[in-house]
Amino acid sequence: MKRSTGLVGALLPLSVLALAPRAEANSMVTHVWVAEQSITQIEPGPLRDIVADPALRGVIQNGAIYPDSGYSVRHEYGEWAHWESWVEPYLQWIRGRWGSEGYRSADARRHVAFLLGCAAHSMTDQTFDQYFMARARQHDRTGADNLDIGSDAWLVVEHGVTSEADGRFWVDELPGIHAAVGGPAVTPAVLTEAGSLTSAGTRFLVRFGHTLYTARWREMPWSASHYMDPDTPGAYPHLVSTTAAYWRFLWRRLQGDAPPGAAPIYSWPSPDQVNFPVGRDDIESRVVVTTPWGLDDASVNDTTVRILGPDDAPVPAQVSRYGDHGNTLMIRSTADLAYDTAYRVELSASLRTLEGSLTGTARSIPFRTRCAPDRLAMCPPLPTPRPTLAAPPVSTPRPPPGLDAGSGTVVIEPDDAGAVVVDAGEALDAATLDAPAALDAGAAAPPATEGCGCRAGGSGSGASGGAGLVLVGLAGLVRSRRRRALSAGAS
Repeated sequence: MKRSTGLVGALLPLSVLALAPRAEANSMVTHVWVAEQSITQIEPGPLRDIVADPALRGVIQNGAIYPDSGYSVRHEYGEWAHWESWVEPYLQWIRGRWGSEGYRSADARRHVAFLLGCAAHSMTDQTFDQYFMARARQHDRTGADNLDIGSDAWLVVEHGVTSEADGRFWVDELPGIHAAVGGPAVTPAVLTEAGSLTSAGTRFLVRFGHTLYTARWREMPWSASHYMDPDTPGAYPHLVSTTAAYWRFLWRRLQGDAPPGAAPIYSWPSPDQVNFPVGRDDIESRVVVTTPWGLDDASVNDTTVRILGPDDAPVPAQVSRYGDHGNTLMIRSTADLAYDTAYRVELSASLRTLEGSLTGTARSIPFRTRCAPDRLAMCPPLPTPRPTLAAPPVSTPRPPPGLDAGSGTVVIEPDDAGAVVVDAGEALDAATLDAPAALDAGAAAPPATEGCGCRAGGSGSGASGGAGLVLVGLAGLVRSRRRRALSAGAS
């Protein structure tokens, strides 16, 4: 089999690509990009010295793909590593070893960098899913199943984004860390394969994502027009700013001086926001709050997280959590709010952080609803919506500058169904790249011995025996397959 330039000609077993349902969250290119962009928002100082160190760039990028790598090998560490269930104990493990020396040693710095990469993945998924993707479903009238790959394709084409994550996890070190912090047991072989598959799938998307650009735009024009809009909740600029704020707070947690009652790092409504929508069925009226601490699930309920109206009357609402020990809370009122009325979101002082402390401080987010349609002159002007473009701005999408479509062949090999050969110099169409999505998500994964036995990255490797490089990409790996661990009543 011939190789494509820069990317090994690949076998994509469709049973691997269909490991889980088409779902939500961000794909790998976005995760790497957010981590990279967050570095630019960290102020000069010890934290910036770590995250901006060129020698640690690959460590941060690999941390940013680590949580989803578990899905590529159907291992439970993928779900676990998405949340504070991994971030908090790993942070304490790092602090216990290098806190006294101020994280100055090489080992301390690389572990802090990897922690922050993992944390960037977690915060990016939470922010995008709960602020932006929820709006995409309403405004694009879609299930948003393809938004993860679509937004990666837009990012690649419109901004020339690539990835240098090579999946070189510390395969001899991480199993012991997992054991030390109470995580799922892993082996060097599992991590080797997971890193290879994930990085290879990411490079495949960078290479061929442009072939999905137009189709995804037409499917989700509102999302494509708004994903970079700083005035849209959860759009990419907010993924960066929220991740950078999370990093700053994690640095304080590493120092041991982070206050349990710290203010949220992002919310809708924002403090003192005006013109808040009133209709209970409008996605814009759903309250979302992101905290810098993971919160103990047992402490989150409709008495500790509330919307209060005039005379401190509570608004009937459903309160839910996002993820296993995540940082995001949702409050959905079950009744319309009143026009031109002051409300506030209240987080109780009895909320408890995942590390065991009561927050000890009540936090309020005041906001005011919009005026009734016949009294608009009595309120601040309503914001002018960003227009939804009828056509994508790039009429002839191409790979990022300096990265052509390659030559030779890419072989997409369905299990026991014969090989589908695609010329790598031609555009892959959306149907080809999405073909695995229709397969049974419960199909068994191939044995680990049929996976990649080489390291992804660098110049790549040729086929090894009959298996070659098993590249998990596009319709499988780069879709997040995190289960939605919402509390009862959430949807």
